[in-house]
Formats: sequence, structure tokens, C-alpha cells
Amino acid sequence: MCGSSSSAPQPTDPKKTAEIQQQYNVEALNQTQASNAMGQETPFGALTYTPTVGPDGVTRYTATTSLSPQNQALLDALYGTKGIAGQGASNVLSGAYQGSPDIAGTADSLMSQRLGAQLGYLNPFFDQQTNAMDARLRNQGLMPGTEGYENAMNNLRQSQGQTVSGATAQFMPEAFNEALAAYKTPAEMATTLQNLGLPMGLGLVNTPTATMQPANYQGAAASADAMRMQAYQNDIAQQNAMLGGLFGAAGNLGGAAILASDRRVKTDVKRCGFLDDGLPVYLFRYKAGGPPQIGLMAQDVEKEIPSAVVEVNGVKHVDYQKAAARAIERAEGADNGAG
Repeated sequence: MCGSSSSAPQPTDPKKTAEIQQQYNVEALNQTQASNAMGQETPFGALTYTPTVGPDGVTRYTATTSLSPQNQALLDALYGTKGIAGQGASNVLSGAYQGSPDIAGTADSLMSQRLGAQLGYLNPFFDQQTNAMDARLRNQGLMPGTEGYENAMNNLRQSQGQTVSGATAQFMPEAFNEALAAYKTPAEMATTLQNLGLPMGLGLVNTPTATMQPANYQGAAASADAMRMQAYQNDIAQQNAMLGGLFGAAGNLGGAAILASDRRVKTDVKRCGFLDDGLPVYLFRYKAGGPPQIGLMAQDVEKEIPSAVVEVNGVKHVDYQKAAARAIERAEGADNGAG
């Protein structure tokens, strides 16, 4: 900021603000937890909470349940019953499943048994059919070996064979399902015993809960940004006032507005703003001495407005009336447009 002895206020460190907010959050959480950790005592037992402070400063509670002597005795007896059931399940599984399962072989054996029983029922019926067909054909004068006799007997045998095939098709899936069910039975029994042998639940109760709000880091950062923006606006306002004074000087100096502006005769040069046409403005001192000055640099002006630069004894001078005229015109145009 050109010529300013004071600076805009620095924003609060957002990280520090977030750390303080986090401390408040932890304190509120610990107070909430302590209020909710209410022990309980009943005829059946007790519930207690043990606090532990973590490295983050948050107090966490361990819930512990203890049974009355009578209930503890019941629990011990129940665990013994479950242990017996669990061992029974292990015995069932170890005796039932040894080696690879042969479900298909078992199904074939079951199907053979069923088919054998079915044939034991069908064969006498088939024999009666065969004898009756033989007698009928003979009465018709068709004797064994003749074409008519053989065709009739073949048709009968085909019909009987289809009956057997139908029974086989029915028995096959039934036998497979039965074999599969037999294979599953030990596992299902073991599962039932295992369920009986499962240990009891831990009986955990609902422990106190609290919501820990995160630090409002965004809010802190937004506040810091707003402060930086205000400081920036203060800089802009002061810079505009400085540039306005420069324009006024150009208009009031008249013919004397030609000043030595060569970079070679200046020291402590610091750019501190721009005119409305883009020419940079500097804070500087003349090497010959004197107080800080605000103005243009001849080398910059020469690139944009050559007619505004003249040399006097080898030193570049700037005609401020010509150099600032374009910027003044643009500034006035902007003001008129805004009005």
C-alpha cells in the first residue's frame, strides 16, 4: 500500500480457532457422557460404568454387568447344558461324515430296491397278459413263429416295457431326494444340537451415547476470509485516493507537470497500484535525496504513450498531463456509465 504507515488488521488464525472450538466440543462431550453413565442395581444384578480418558482427551466408559449369586448359578448350569449339547453335535458329525459323499450310489441302491418291489408286483400281471395273448392268438389260428403272432407279442412286450420305464422315471428322482435327505439328516441334527450348545449372548446393554460435533473450521475460515477481504477493500480505497491525488497533481501542475521519471534516477522503487489505463504507479525516492514520492516510470509510459516522454540531459522525463490524460478519460467514462 503506497505511502501507508498502517496495515489492515490481520485475520484470526483459523487453525487456532478450530483448536479452541475442538476443546469446547470435547468438554461438552465428556459432560454428556458423565451425565448418561448411570449405574443400575436390581435384585437380579448390577450395571456399572468405568471411565477411561483417551489420548484425545475424550472420556470413554466400559459397561460391566454382574449377576446376583442366584442368577450366576443358573448361568453356570445353563453353560453346562450347552456344553453337553455341543459335544453331542460334534459326535454326530464325526460319525456321519467320513470320506466323500456317495449320494448317487445311495440313490441307485434305493431305486433298485423300489424297482425290484414294483417288478415283483408287475411280473405276475405281465405273465397273465402274456398267457392270455398267447391263447387268443392260437384260437385265431396264429401260431408261434408266424408273423401275426410275433407282431402281437412284440406289441405286448413293448407296452409292458413302457410301464417299467415309467416306473423307473418316477423312482429315480424320488430315490435321489431320499438319498440327499438321508445325507443331510446328520448335519441337520448336528445343527439343532449346536444351536442348543451355543453360548448365551453377552447381554450387553445400551451404553450412553453422545454426539461429538466437529469443530466449525469452515466458519472460522469464512470469518478469516471476510476479514482479509475487508483489509483488501481498505487497501483499494486508499490506493484509489492516492491515484486521485496523482490525477489532481497532473491537472494542477500545468506546464510544470514534466517530471524526471527515469528508473535510473530512482531508488527504493515499489509498485503500489495501476492507473485506469493499466499504467503502473510506484512509490520511490530520488537518488539525489528527498521524501518518498508517488508517480509513474518513464520506461513504462514510453511503451504506451511515447509522446508523453522526453529526454532532458539524458534523463527521461514524463509529461504527466499527457501520461494521465488517457487514464482520467477512462475513469470519467466509468463514472458516467455508473451514474
